[in-house]
Amino acid sequence: MSPKAAEPEALRTQILQCKTTDILFEQHADLGREEHCLIDPASATYEALERASSILKKDRRPVVIPTETVYGLAAAATDSTAVEKIFTTKGRPADNPLIVHVSSRSMLSSLLPPSYTIPSSYERLMKAFWPGPLTLLFPADPSKIPSIVTAGQKTVAIRMPSHPVARGLIAFSQTPLAAPSANSSGRPSPTKAEHVWDDLGKSGK
Repeated sequence: MSPKAAEPEALRTQILQCKTTDILFEQHADLGREEHCLIDPASATYEALERASSILKKDRRPVVIPTETVYGLAAAATDSTAVEKIFTTKGRPADNPLIVHVSSRSMLSSLLPPSYTIPSSYERLMKAFWPGPLTLLFPADPSKIPSIVTAGQKTVAIRMPSHPVARGLIAFSQTPLAAPSANSSGRPSPTKAEHVWDDLGKSGK
């Protein structure tokens, strides 16, 4: 996809190539049940995730990521300015909350109120279905998750994606991502990168 010549470099659409086989999650002895993300620093995938991480954190702009369900429009979930760009890009109503995606149990814990204890029923569900498309509701801590993500509600929806690129980017950037489907509101959710380009890319969103 060639960017328009008149567009500033920072706003040009960029296609970052990632190989799922370059991203591994392995249990680490020092981390207990936690899985450690391993990416070859010499690979093109490492370079792509590094660039995407910079866009998310330094430029505070959304990126499109593949998930095990549909393509998502992702922004740093703890940054209200970044999350706002999801809503403006999609034309999404502000009263429609977002799902937050994490890469590990420790990242999940970092988002929850300090006094909250995860119930045993949730522990069983996470053990059985995470990573995967299961979303769970947790109490929202406004000091950690901005209200734009939750639409002012008292709970926040969180899941751990199983797609290596989505989870790998979250782990690489050490940033939980708010990510609805990467389409204009009211249009079908994209299952291919071409769908995203036809909807959001060509219009320069």
